[in-house]
This record gives sequence, C-alpha cells and structure tokens, in this order.
Amino acid sequence: CRPGRCRAAGMGELYEVLGALRFSALEACPDSLRGSSIKLKSKEGDVIEVVAEAACISAMVRRAVLRDGVDAEVQLPLKKATLMKAVDYMKHHKDHPAGEIFTPLPSDDLIECGATRWDAKFVDVDKTAVFDLNLAASVLDIAGLFFLTSAKAAIMFKDKSADKLRKDFNLVNDLPRSEEEAMDRELKASGKAHQDDAIAEIAALAVTLQASAAAADKHGCLETVRSEAGVPLIDPKSWRHAAWRAAVLLDWNLLATAPQEVKNDRDLIHAALMASQGGALQYAGSSLRT
Repeated sequence: CRPGRCRAAGMGELYEVLGALRFSALEACPDSLRGSSIKLKSKEGDVIEVVAEAACISAMVRRAVLRDGVDAEVQLPLKKATLMKAVDYMKHHKDHPAGEIFTPLPSDDLIECGATRWDAKFVDVDKTAVFDLNLAASVLDIAGLFFLTSAKAAIMFKDKSADKLRKDFNLVNDLPRSEEEAMDRELKASGKAHQDDAIAEIAALAVTLQASAAAADKHGCLETVRSEAGVPLIDPKSWRHAAWRAAVLLDWNLLATAPQEVKNDRDLIHAALMASQGGALQYAGSSLRT
C-alpha cells in the first residue's frame, strides 16, 4: 500500500503491495441475496454452501450470483482444501471487520502492523499455504485477504538474502554474475530501488512471483506459454528468468538489456507497457511487437 493504512471495509480499496497496484470494490451483500445460501463448487466438484452475507465478501461470487441467480453453482478453479480455508475467512469476516494494517509494515509481527489476532493466526501457516490463500484471494476478489496474505509474504521474505530465498524455493542459480551486477547497478542508478541491497529487493519479488505461479499451477489455473514445439517459454525453476522479471517490474527500463526470453515474456511485457504508458514496446521481442 501507499504509506498509511489499508482496511477491508468501506466501498473500495486502492493499494499497492508486492509491486501491484489494485482497486477492489467492497460492497455490502445486496438485499436481494440476504438470507440465501450460495453454492461454491471446488475444482474437484465438491459443493460448499455458504450464507450469502459471507459469500458476498468475495466480489467475484457476488457478481456471479447477481448475474446467474442464487440457485446456480459458482464454479471455481480452486482445490477444496484451499476453498474451504477461504470460506473460513469469509464466514469470520461476515461478523468481524478486518483490522487496519499500516504500510510500510512497521514490524515483523502482523498484530503490531494492525492485523487482528484472528487474521494473524489465520495466515500463520507455511509459505505454500500462504500463496494458496493469496491465489484464492485473487480468484475470489477478496481485497482484505489478498492484502493480508501479501503482507504475510513480505514479512516472511524480509531481510533474507537472495541466496537464502533462492535455496528456500529450490530455484536453479543460472543467473550470470555479470547480469546480477548490471541489475544492481541499473536499479540503483534509476532511483527505483527501495532498499540499499537492490539484489535482495529483486530476490524478494522474484520468489513472490515464482511462488504465486506455483500456486496457480498446483490448482491448474496457470496459463503456460509454449513455443511452436510445445516447450514452455518460461522455466519455472530458472532463477535468471525470475530475477529479470522482478527487476523489470521494479523498473521497466531494464528491459533494454534483458535476455531475449525475458523480452518475449508476454505477461511481463504487458505489465511493462502499462507501467511505461507504451514506452516499453521498443524493447519487446519481435513476435510481441507484431
């Protein structure tokens, strides 16, 4: 978030965390749905019934039910275990408002950052589960849960070296030293680095992107871009590609010296185009410029 407070209450939120600027509408459960039971269907086909007042904390569910009616099942690309955890969050926050979290985070303790004790305990899980919940928050469009899990991830990665983060996520160290030094030098020169250790900042964002992709892949909702031969264009275990993706998200001008496979990363180029108001197109791979 911008410096200040963020809260999952009111009519909406604008917040920036882990490099992403987001707005999510936060509306009360429509009167026409109150008292109804909403059916959420997991990836495995299990149906979970949730009272509308809780289910409508998810903006995605609210939109689907208003469009299709309360009798329709809301199909979700989430495994049952992850969906059940998200439902627990919605049920709790039907009656209990989320806390106000200060940003930048002033402490390694979420409670000291403004989270409620329940929320802090809810995300006191291993890193895989944190990113499963982060994915659920993104799919379901639950702003409070997305921010909470992102804040938890930021605390988990705080003050860890690039080497430690890389090993924690089993990423192959294929980044040439010369490229790492260039990233560090260029990011500092641009003034876009928020930490003295620019490489550690790049690493924290890199593992966040990789962990998010791993969670999406686990639930079967990751779109893998492949070559004409059917080979994935992005190696999910490549530290080099993860680090370049993070560096470009921090400063799109780094695309100028990025490897060709990075310049051909469709999603990354799209993000860079948004950040640069089109200026990054000059650095995109030729296949993406046509």
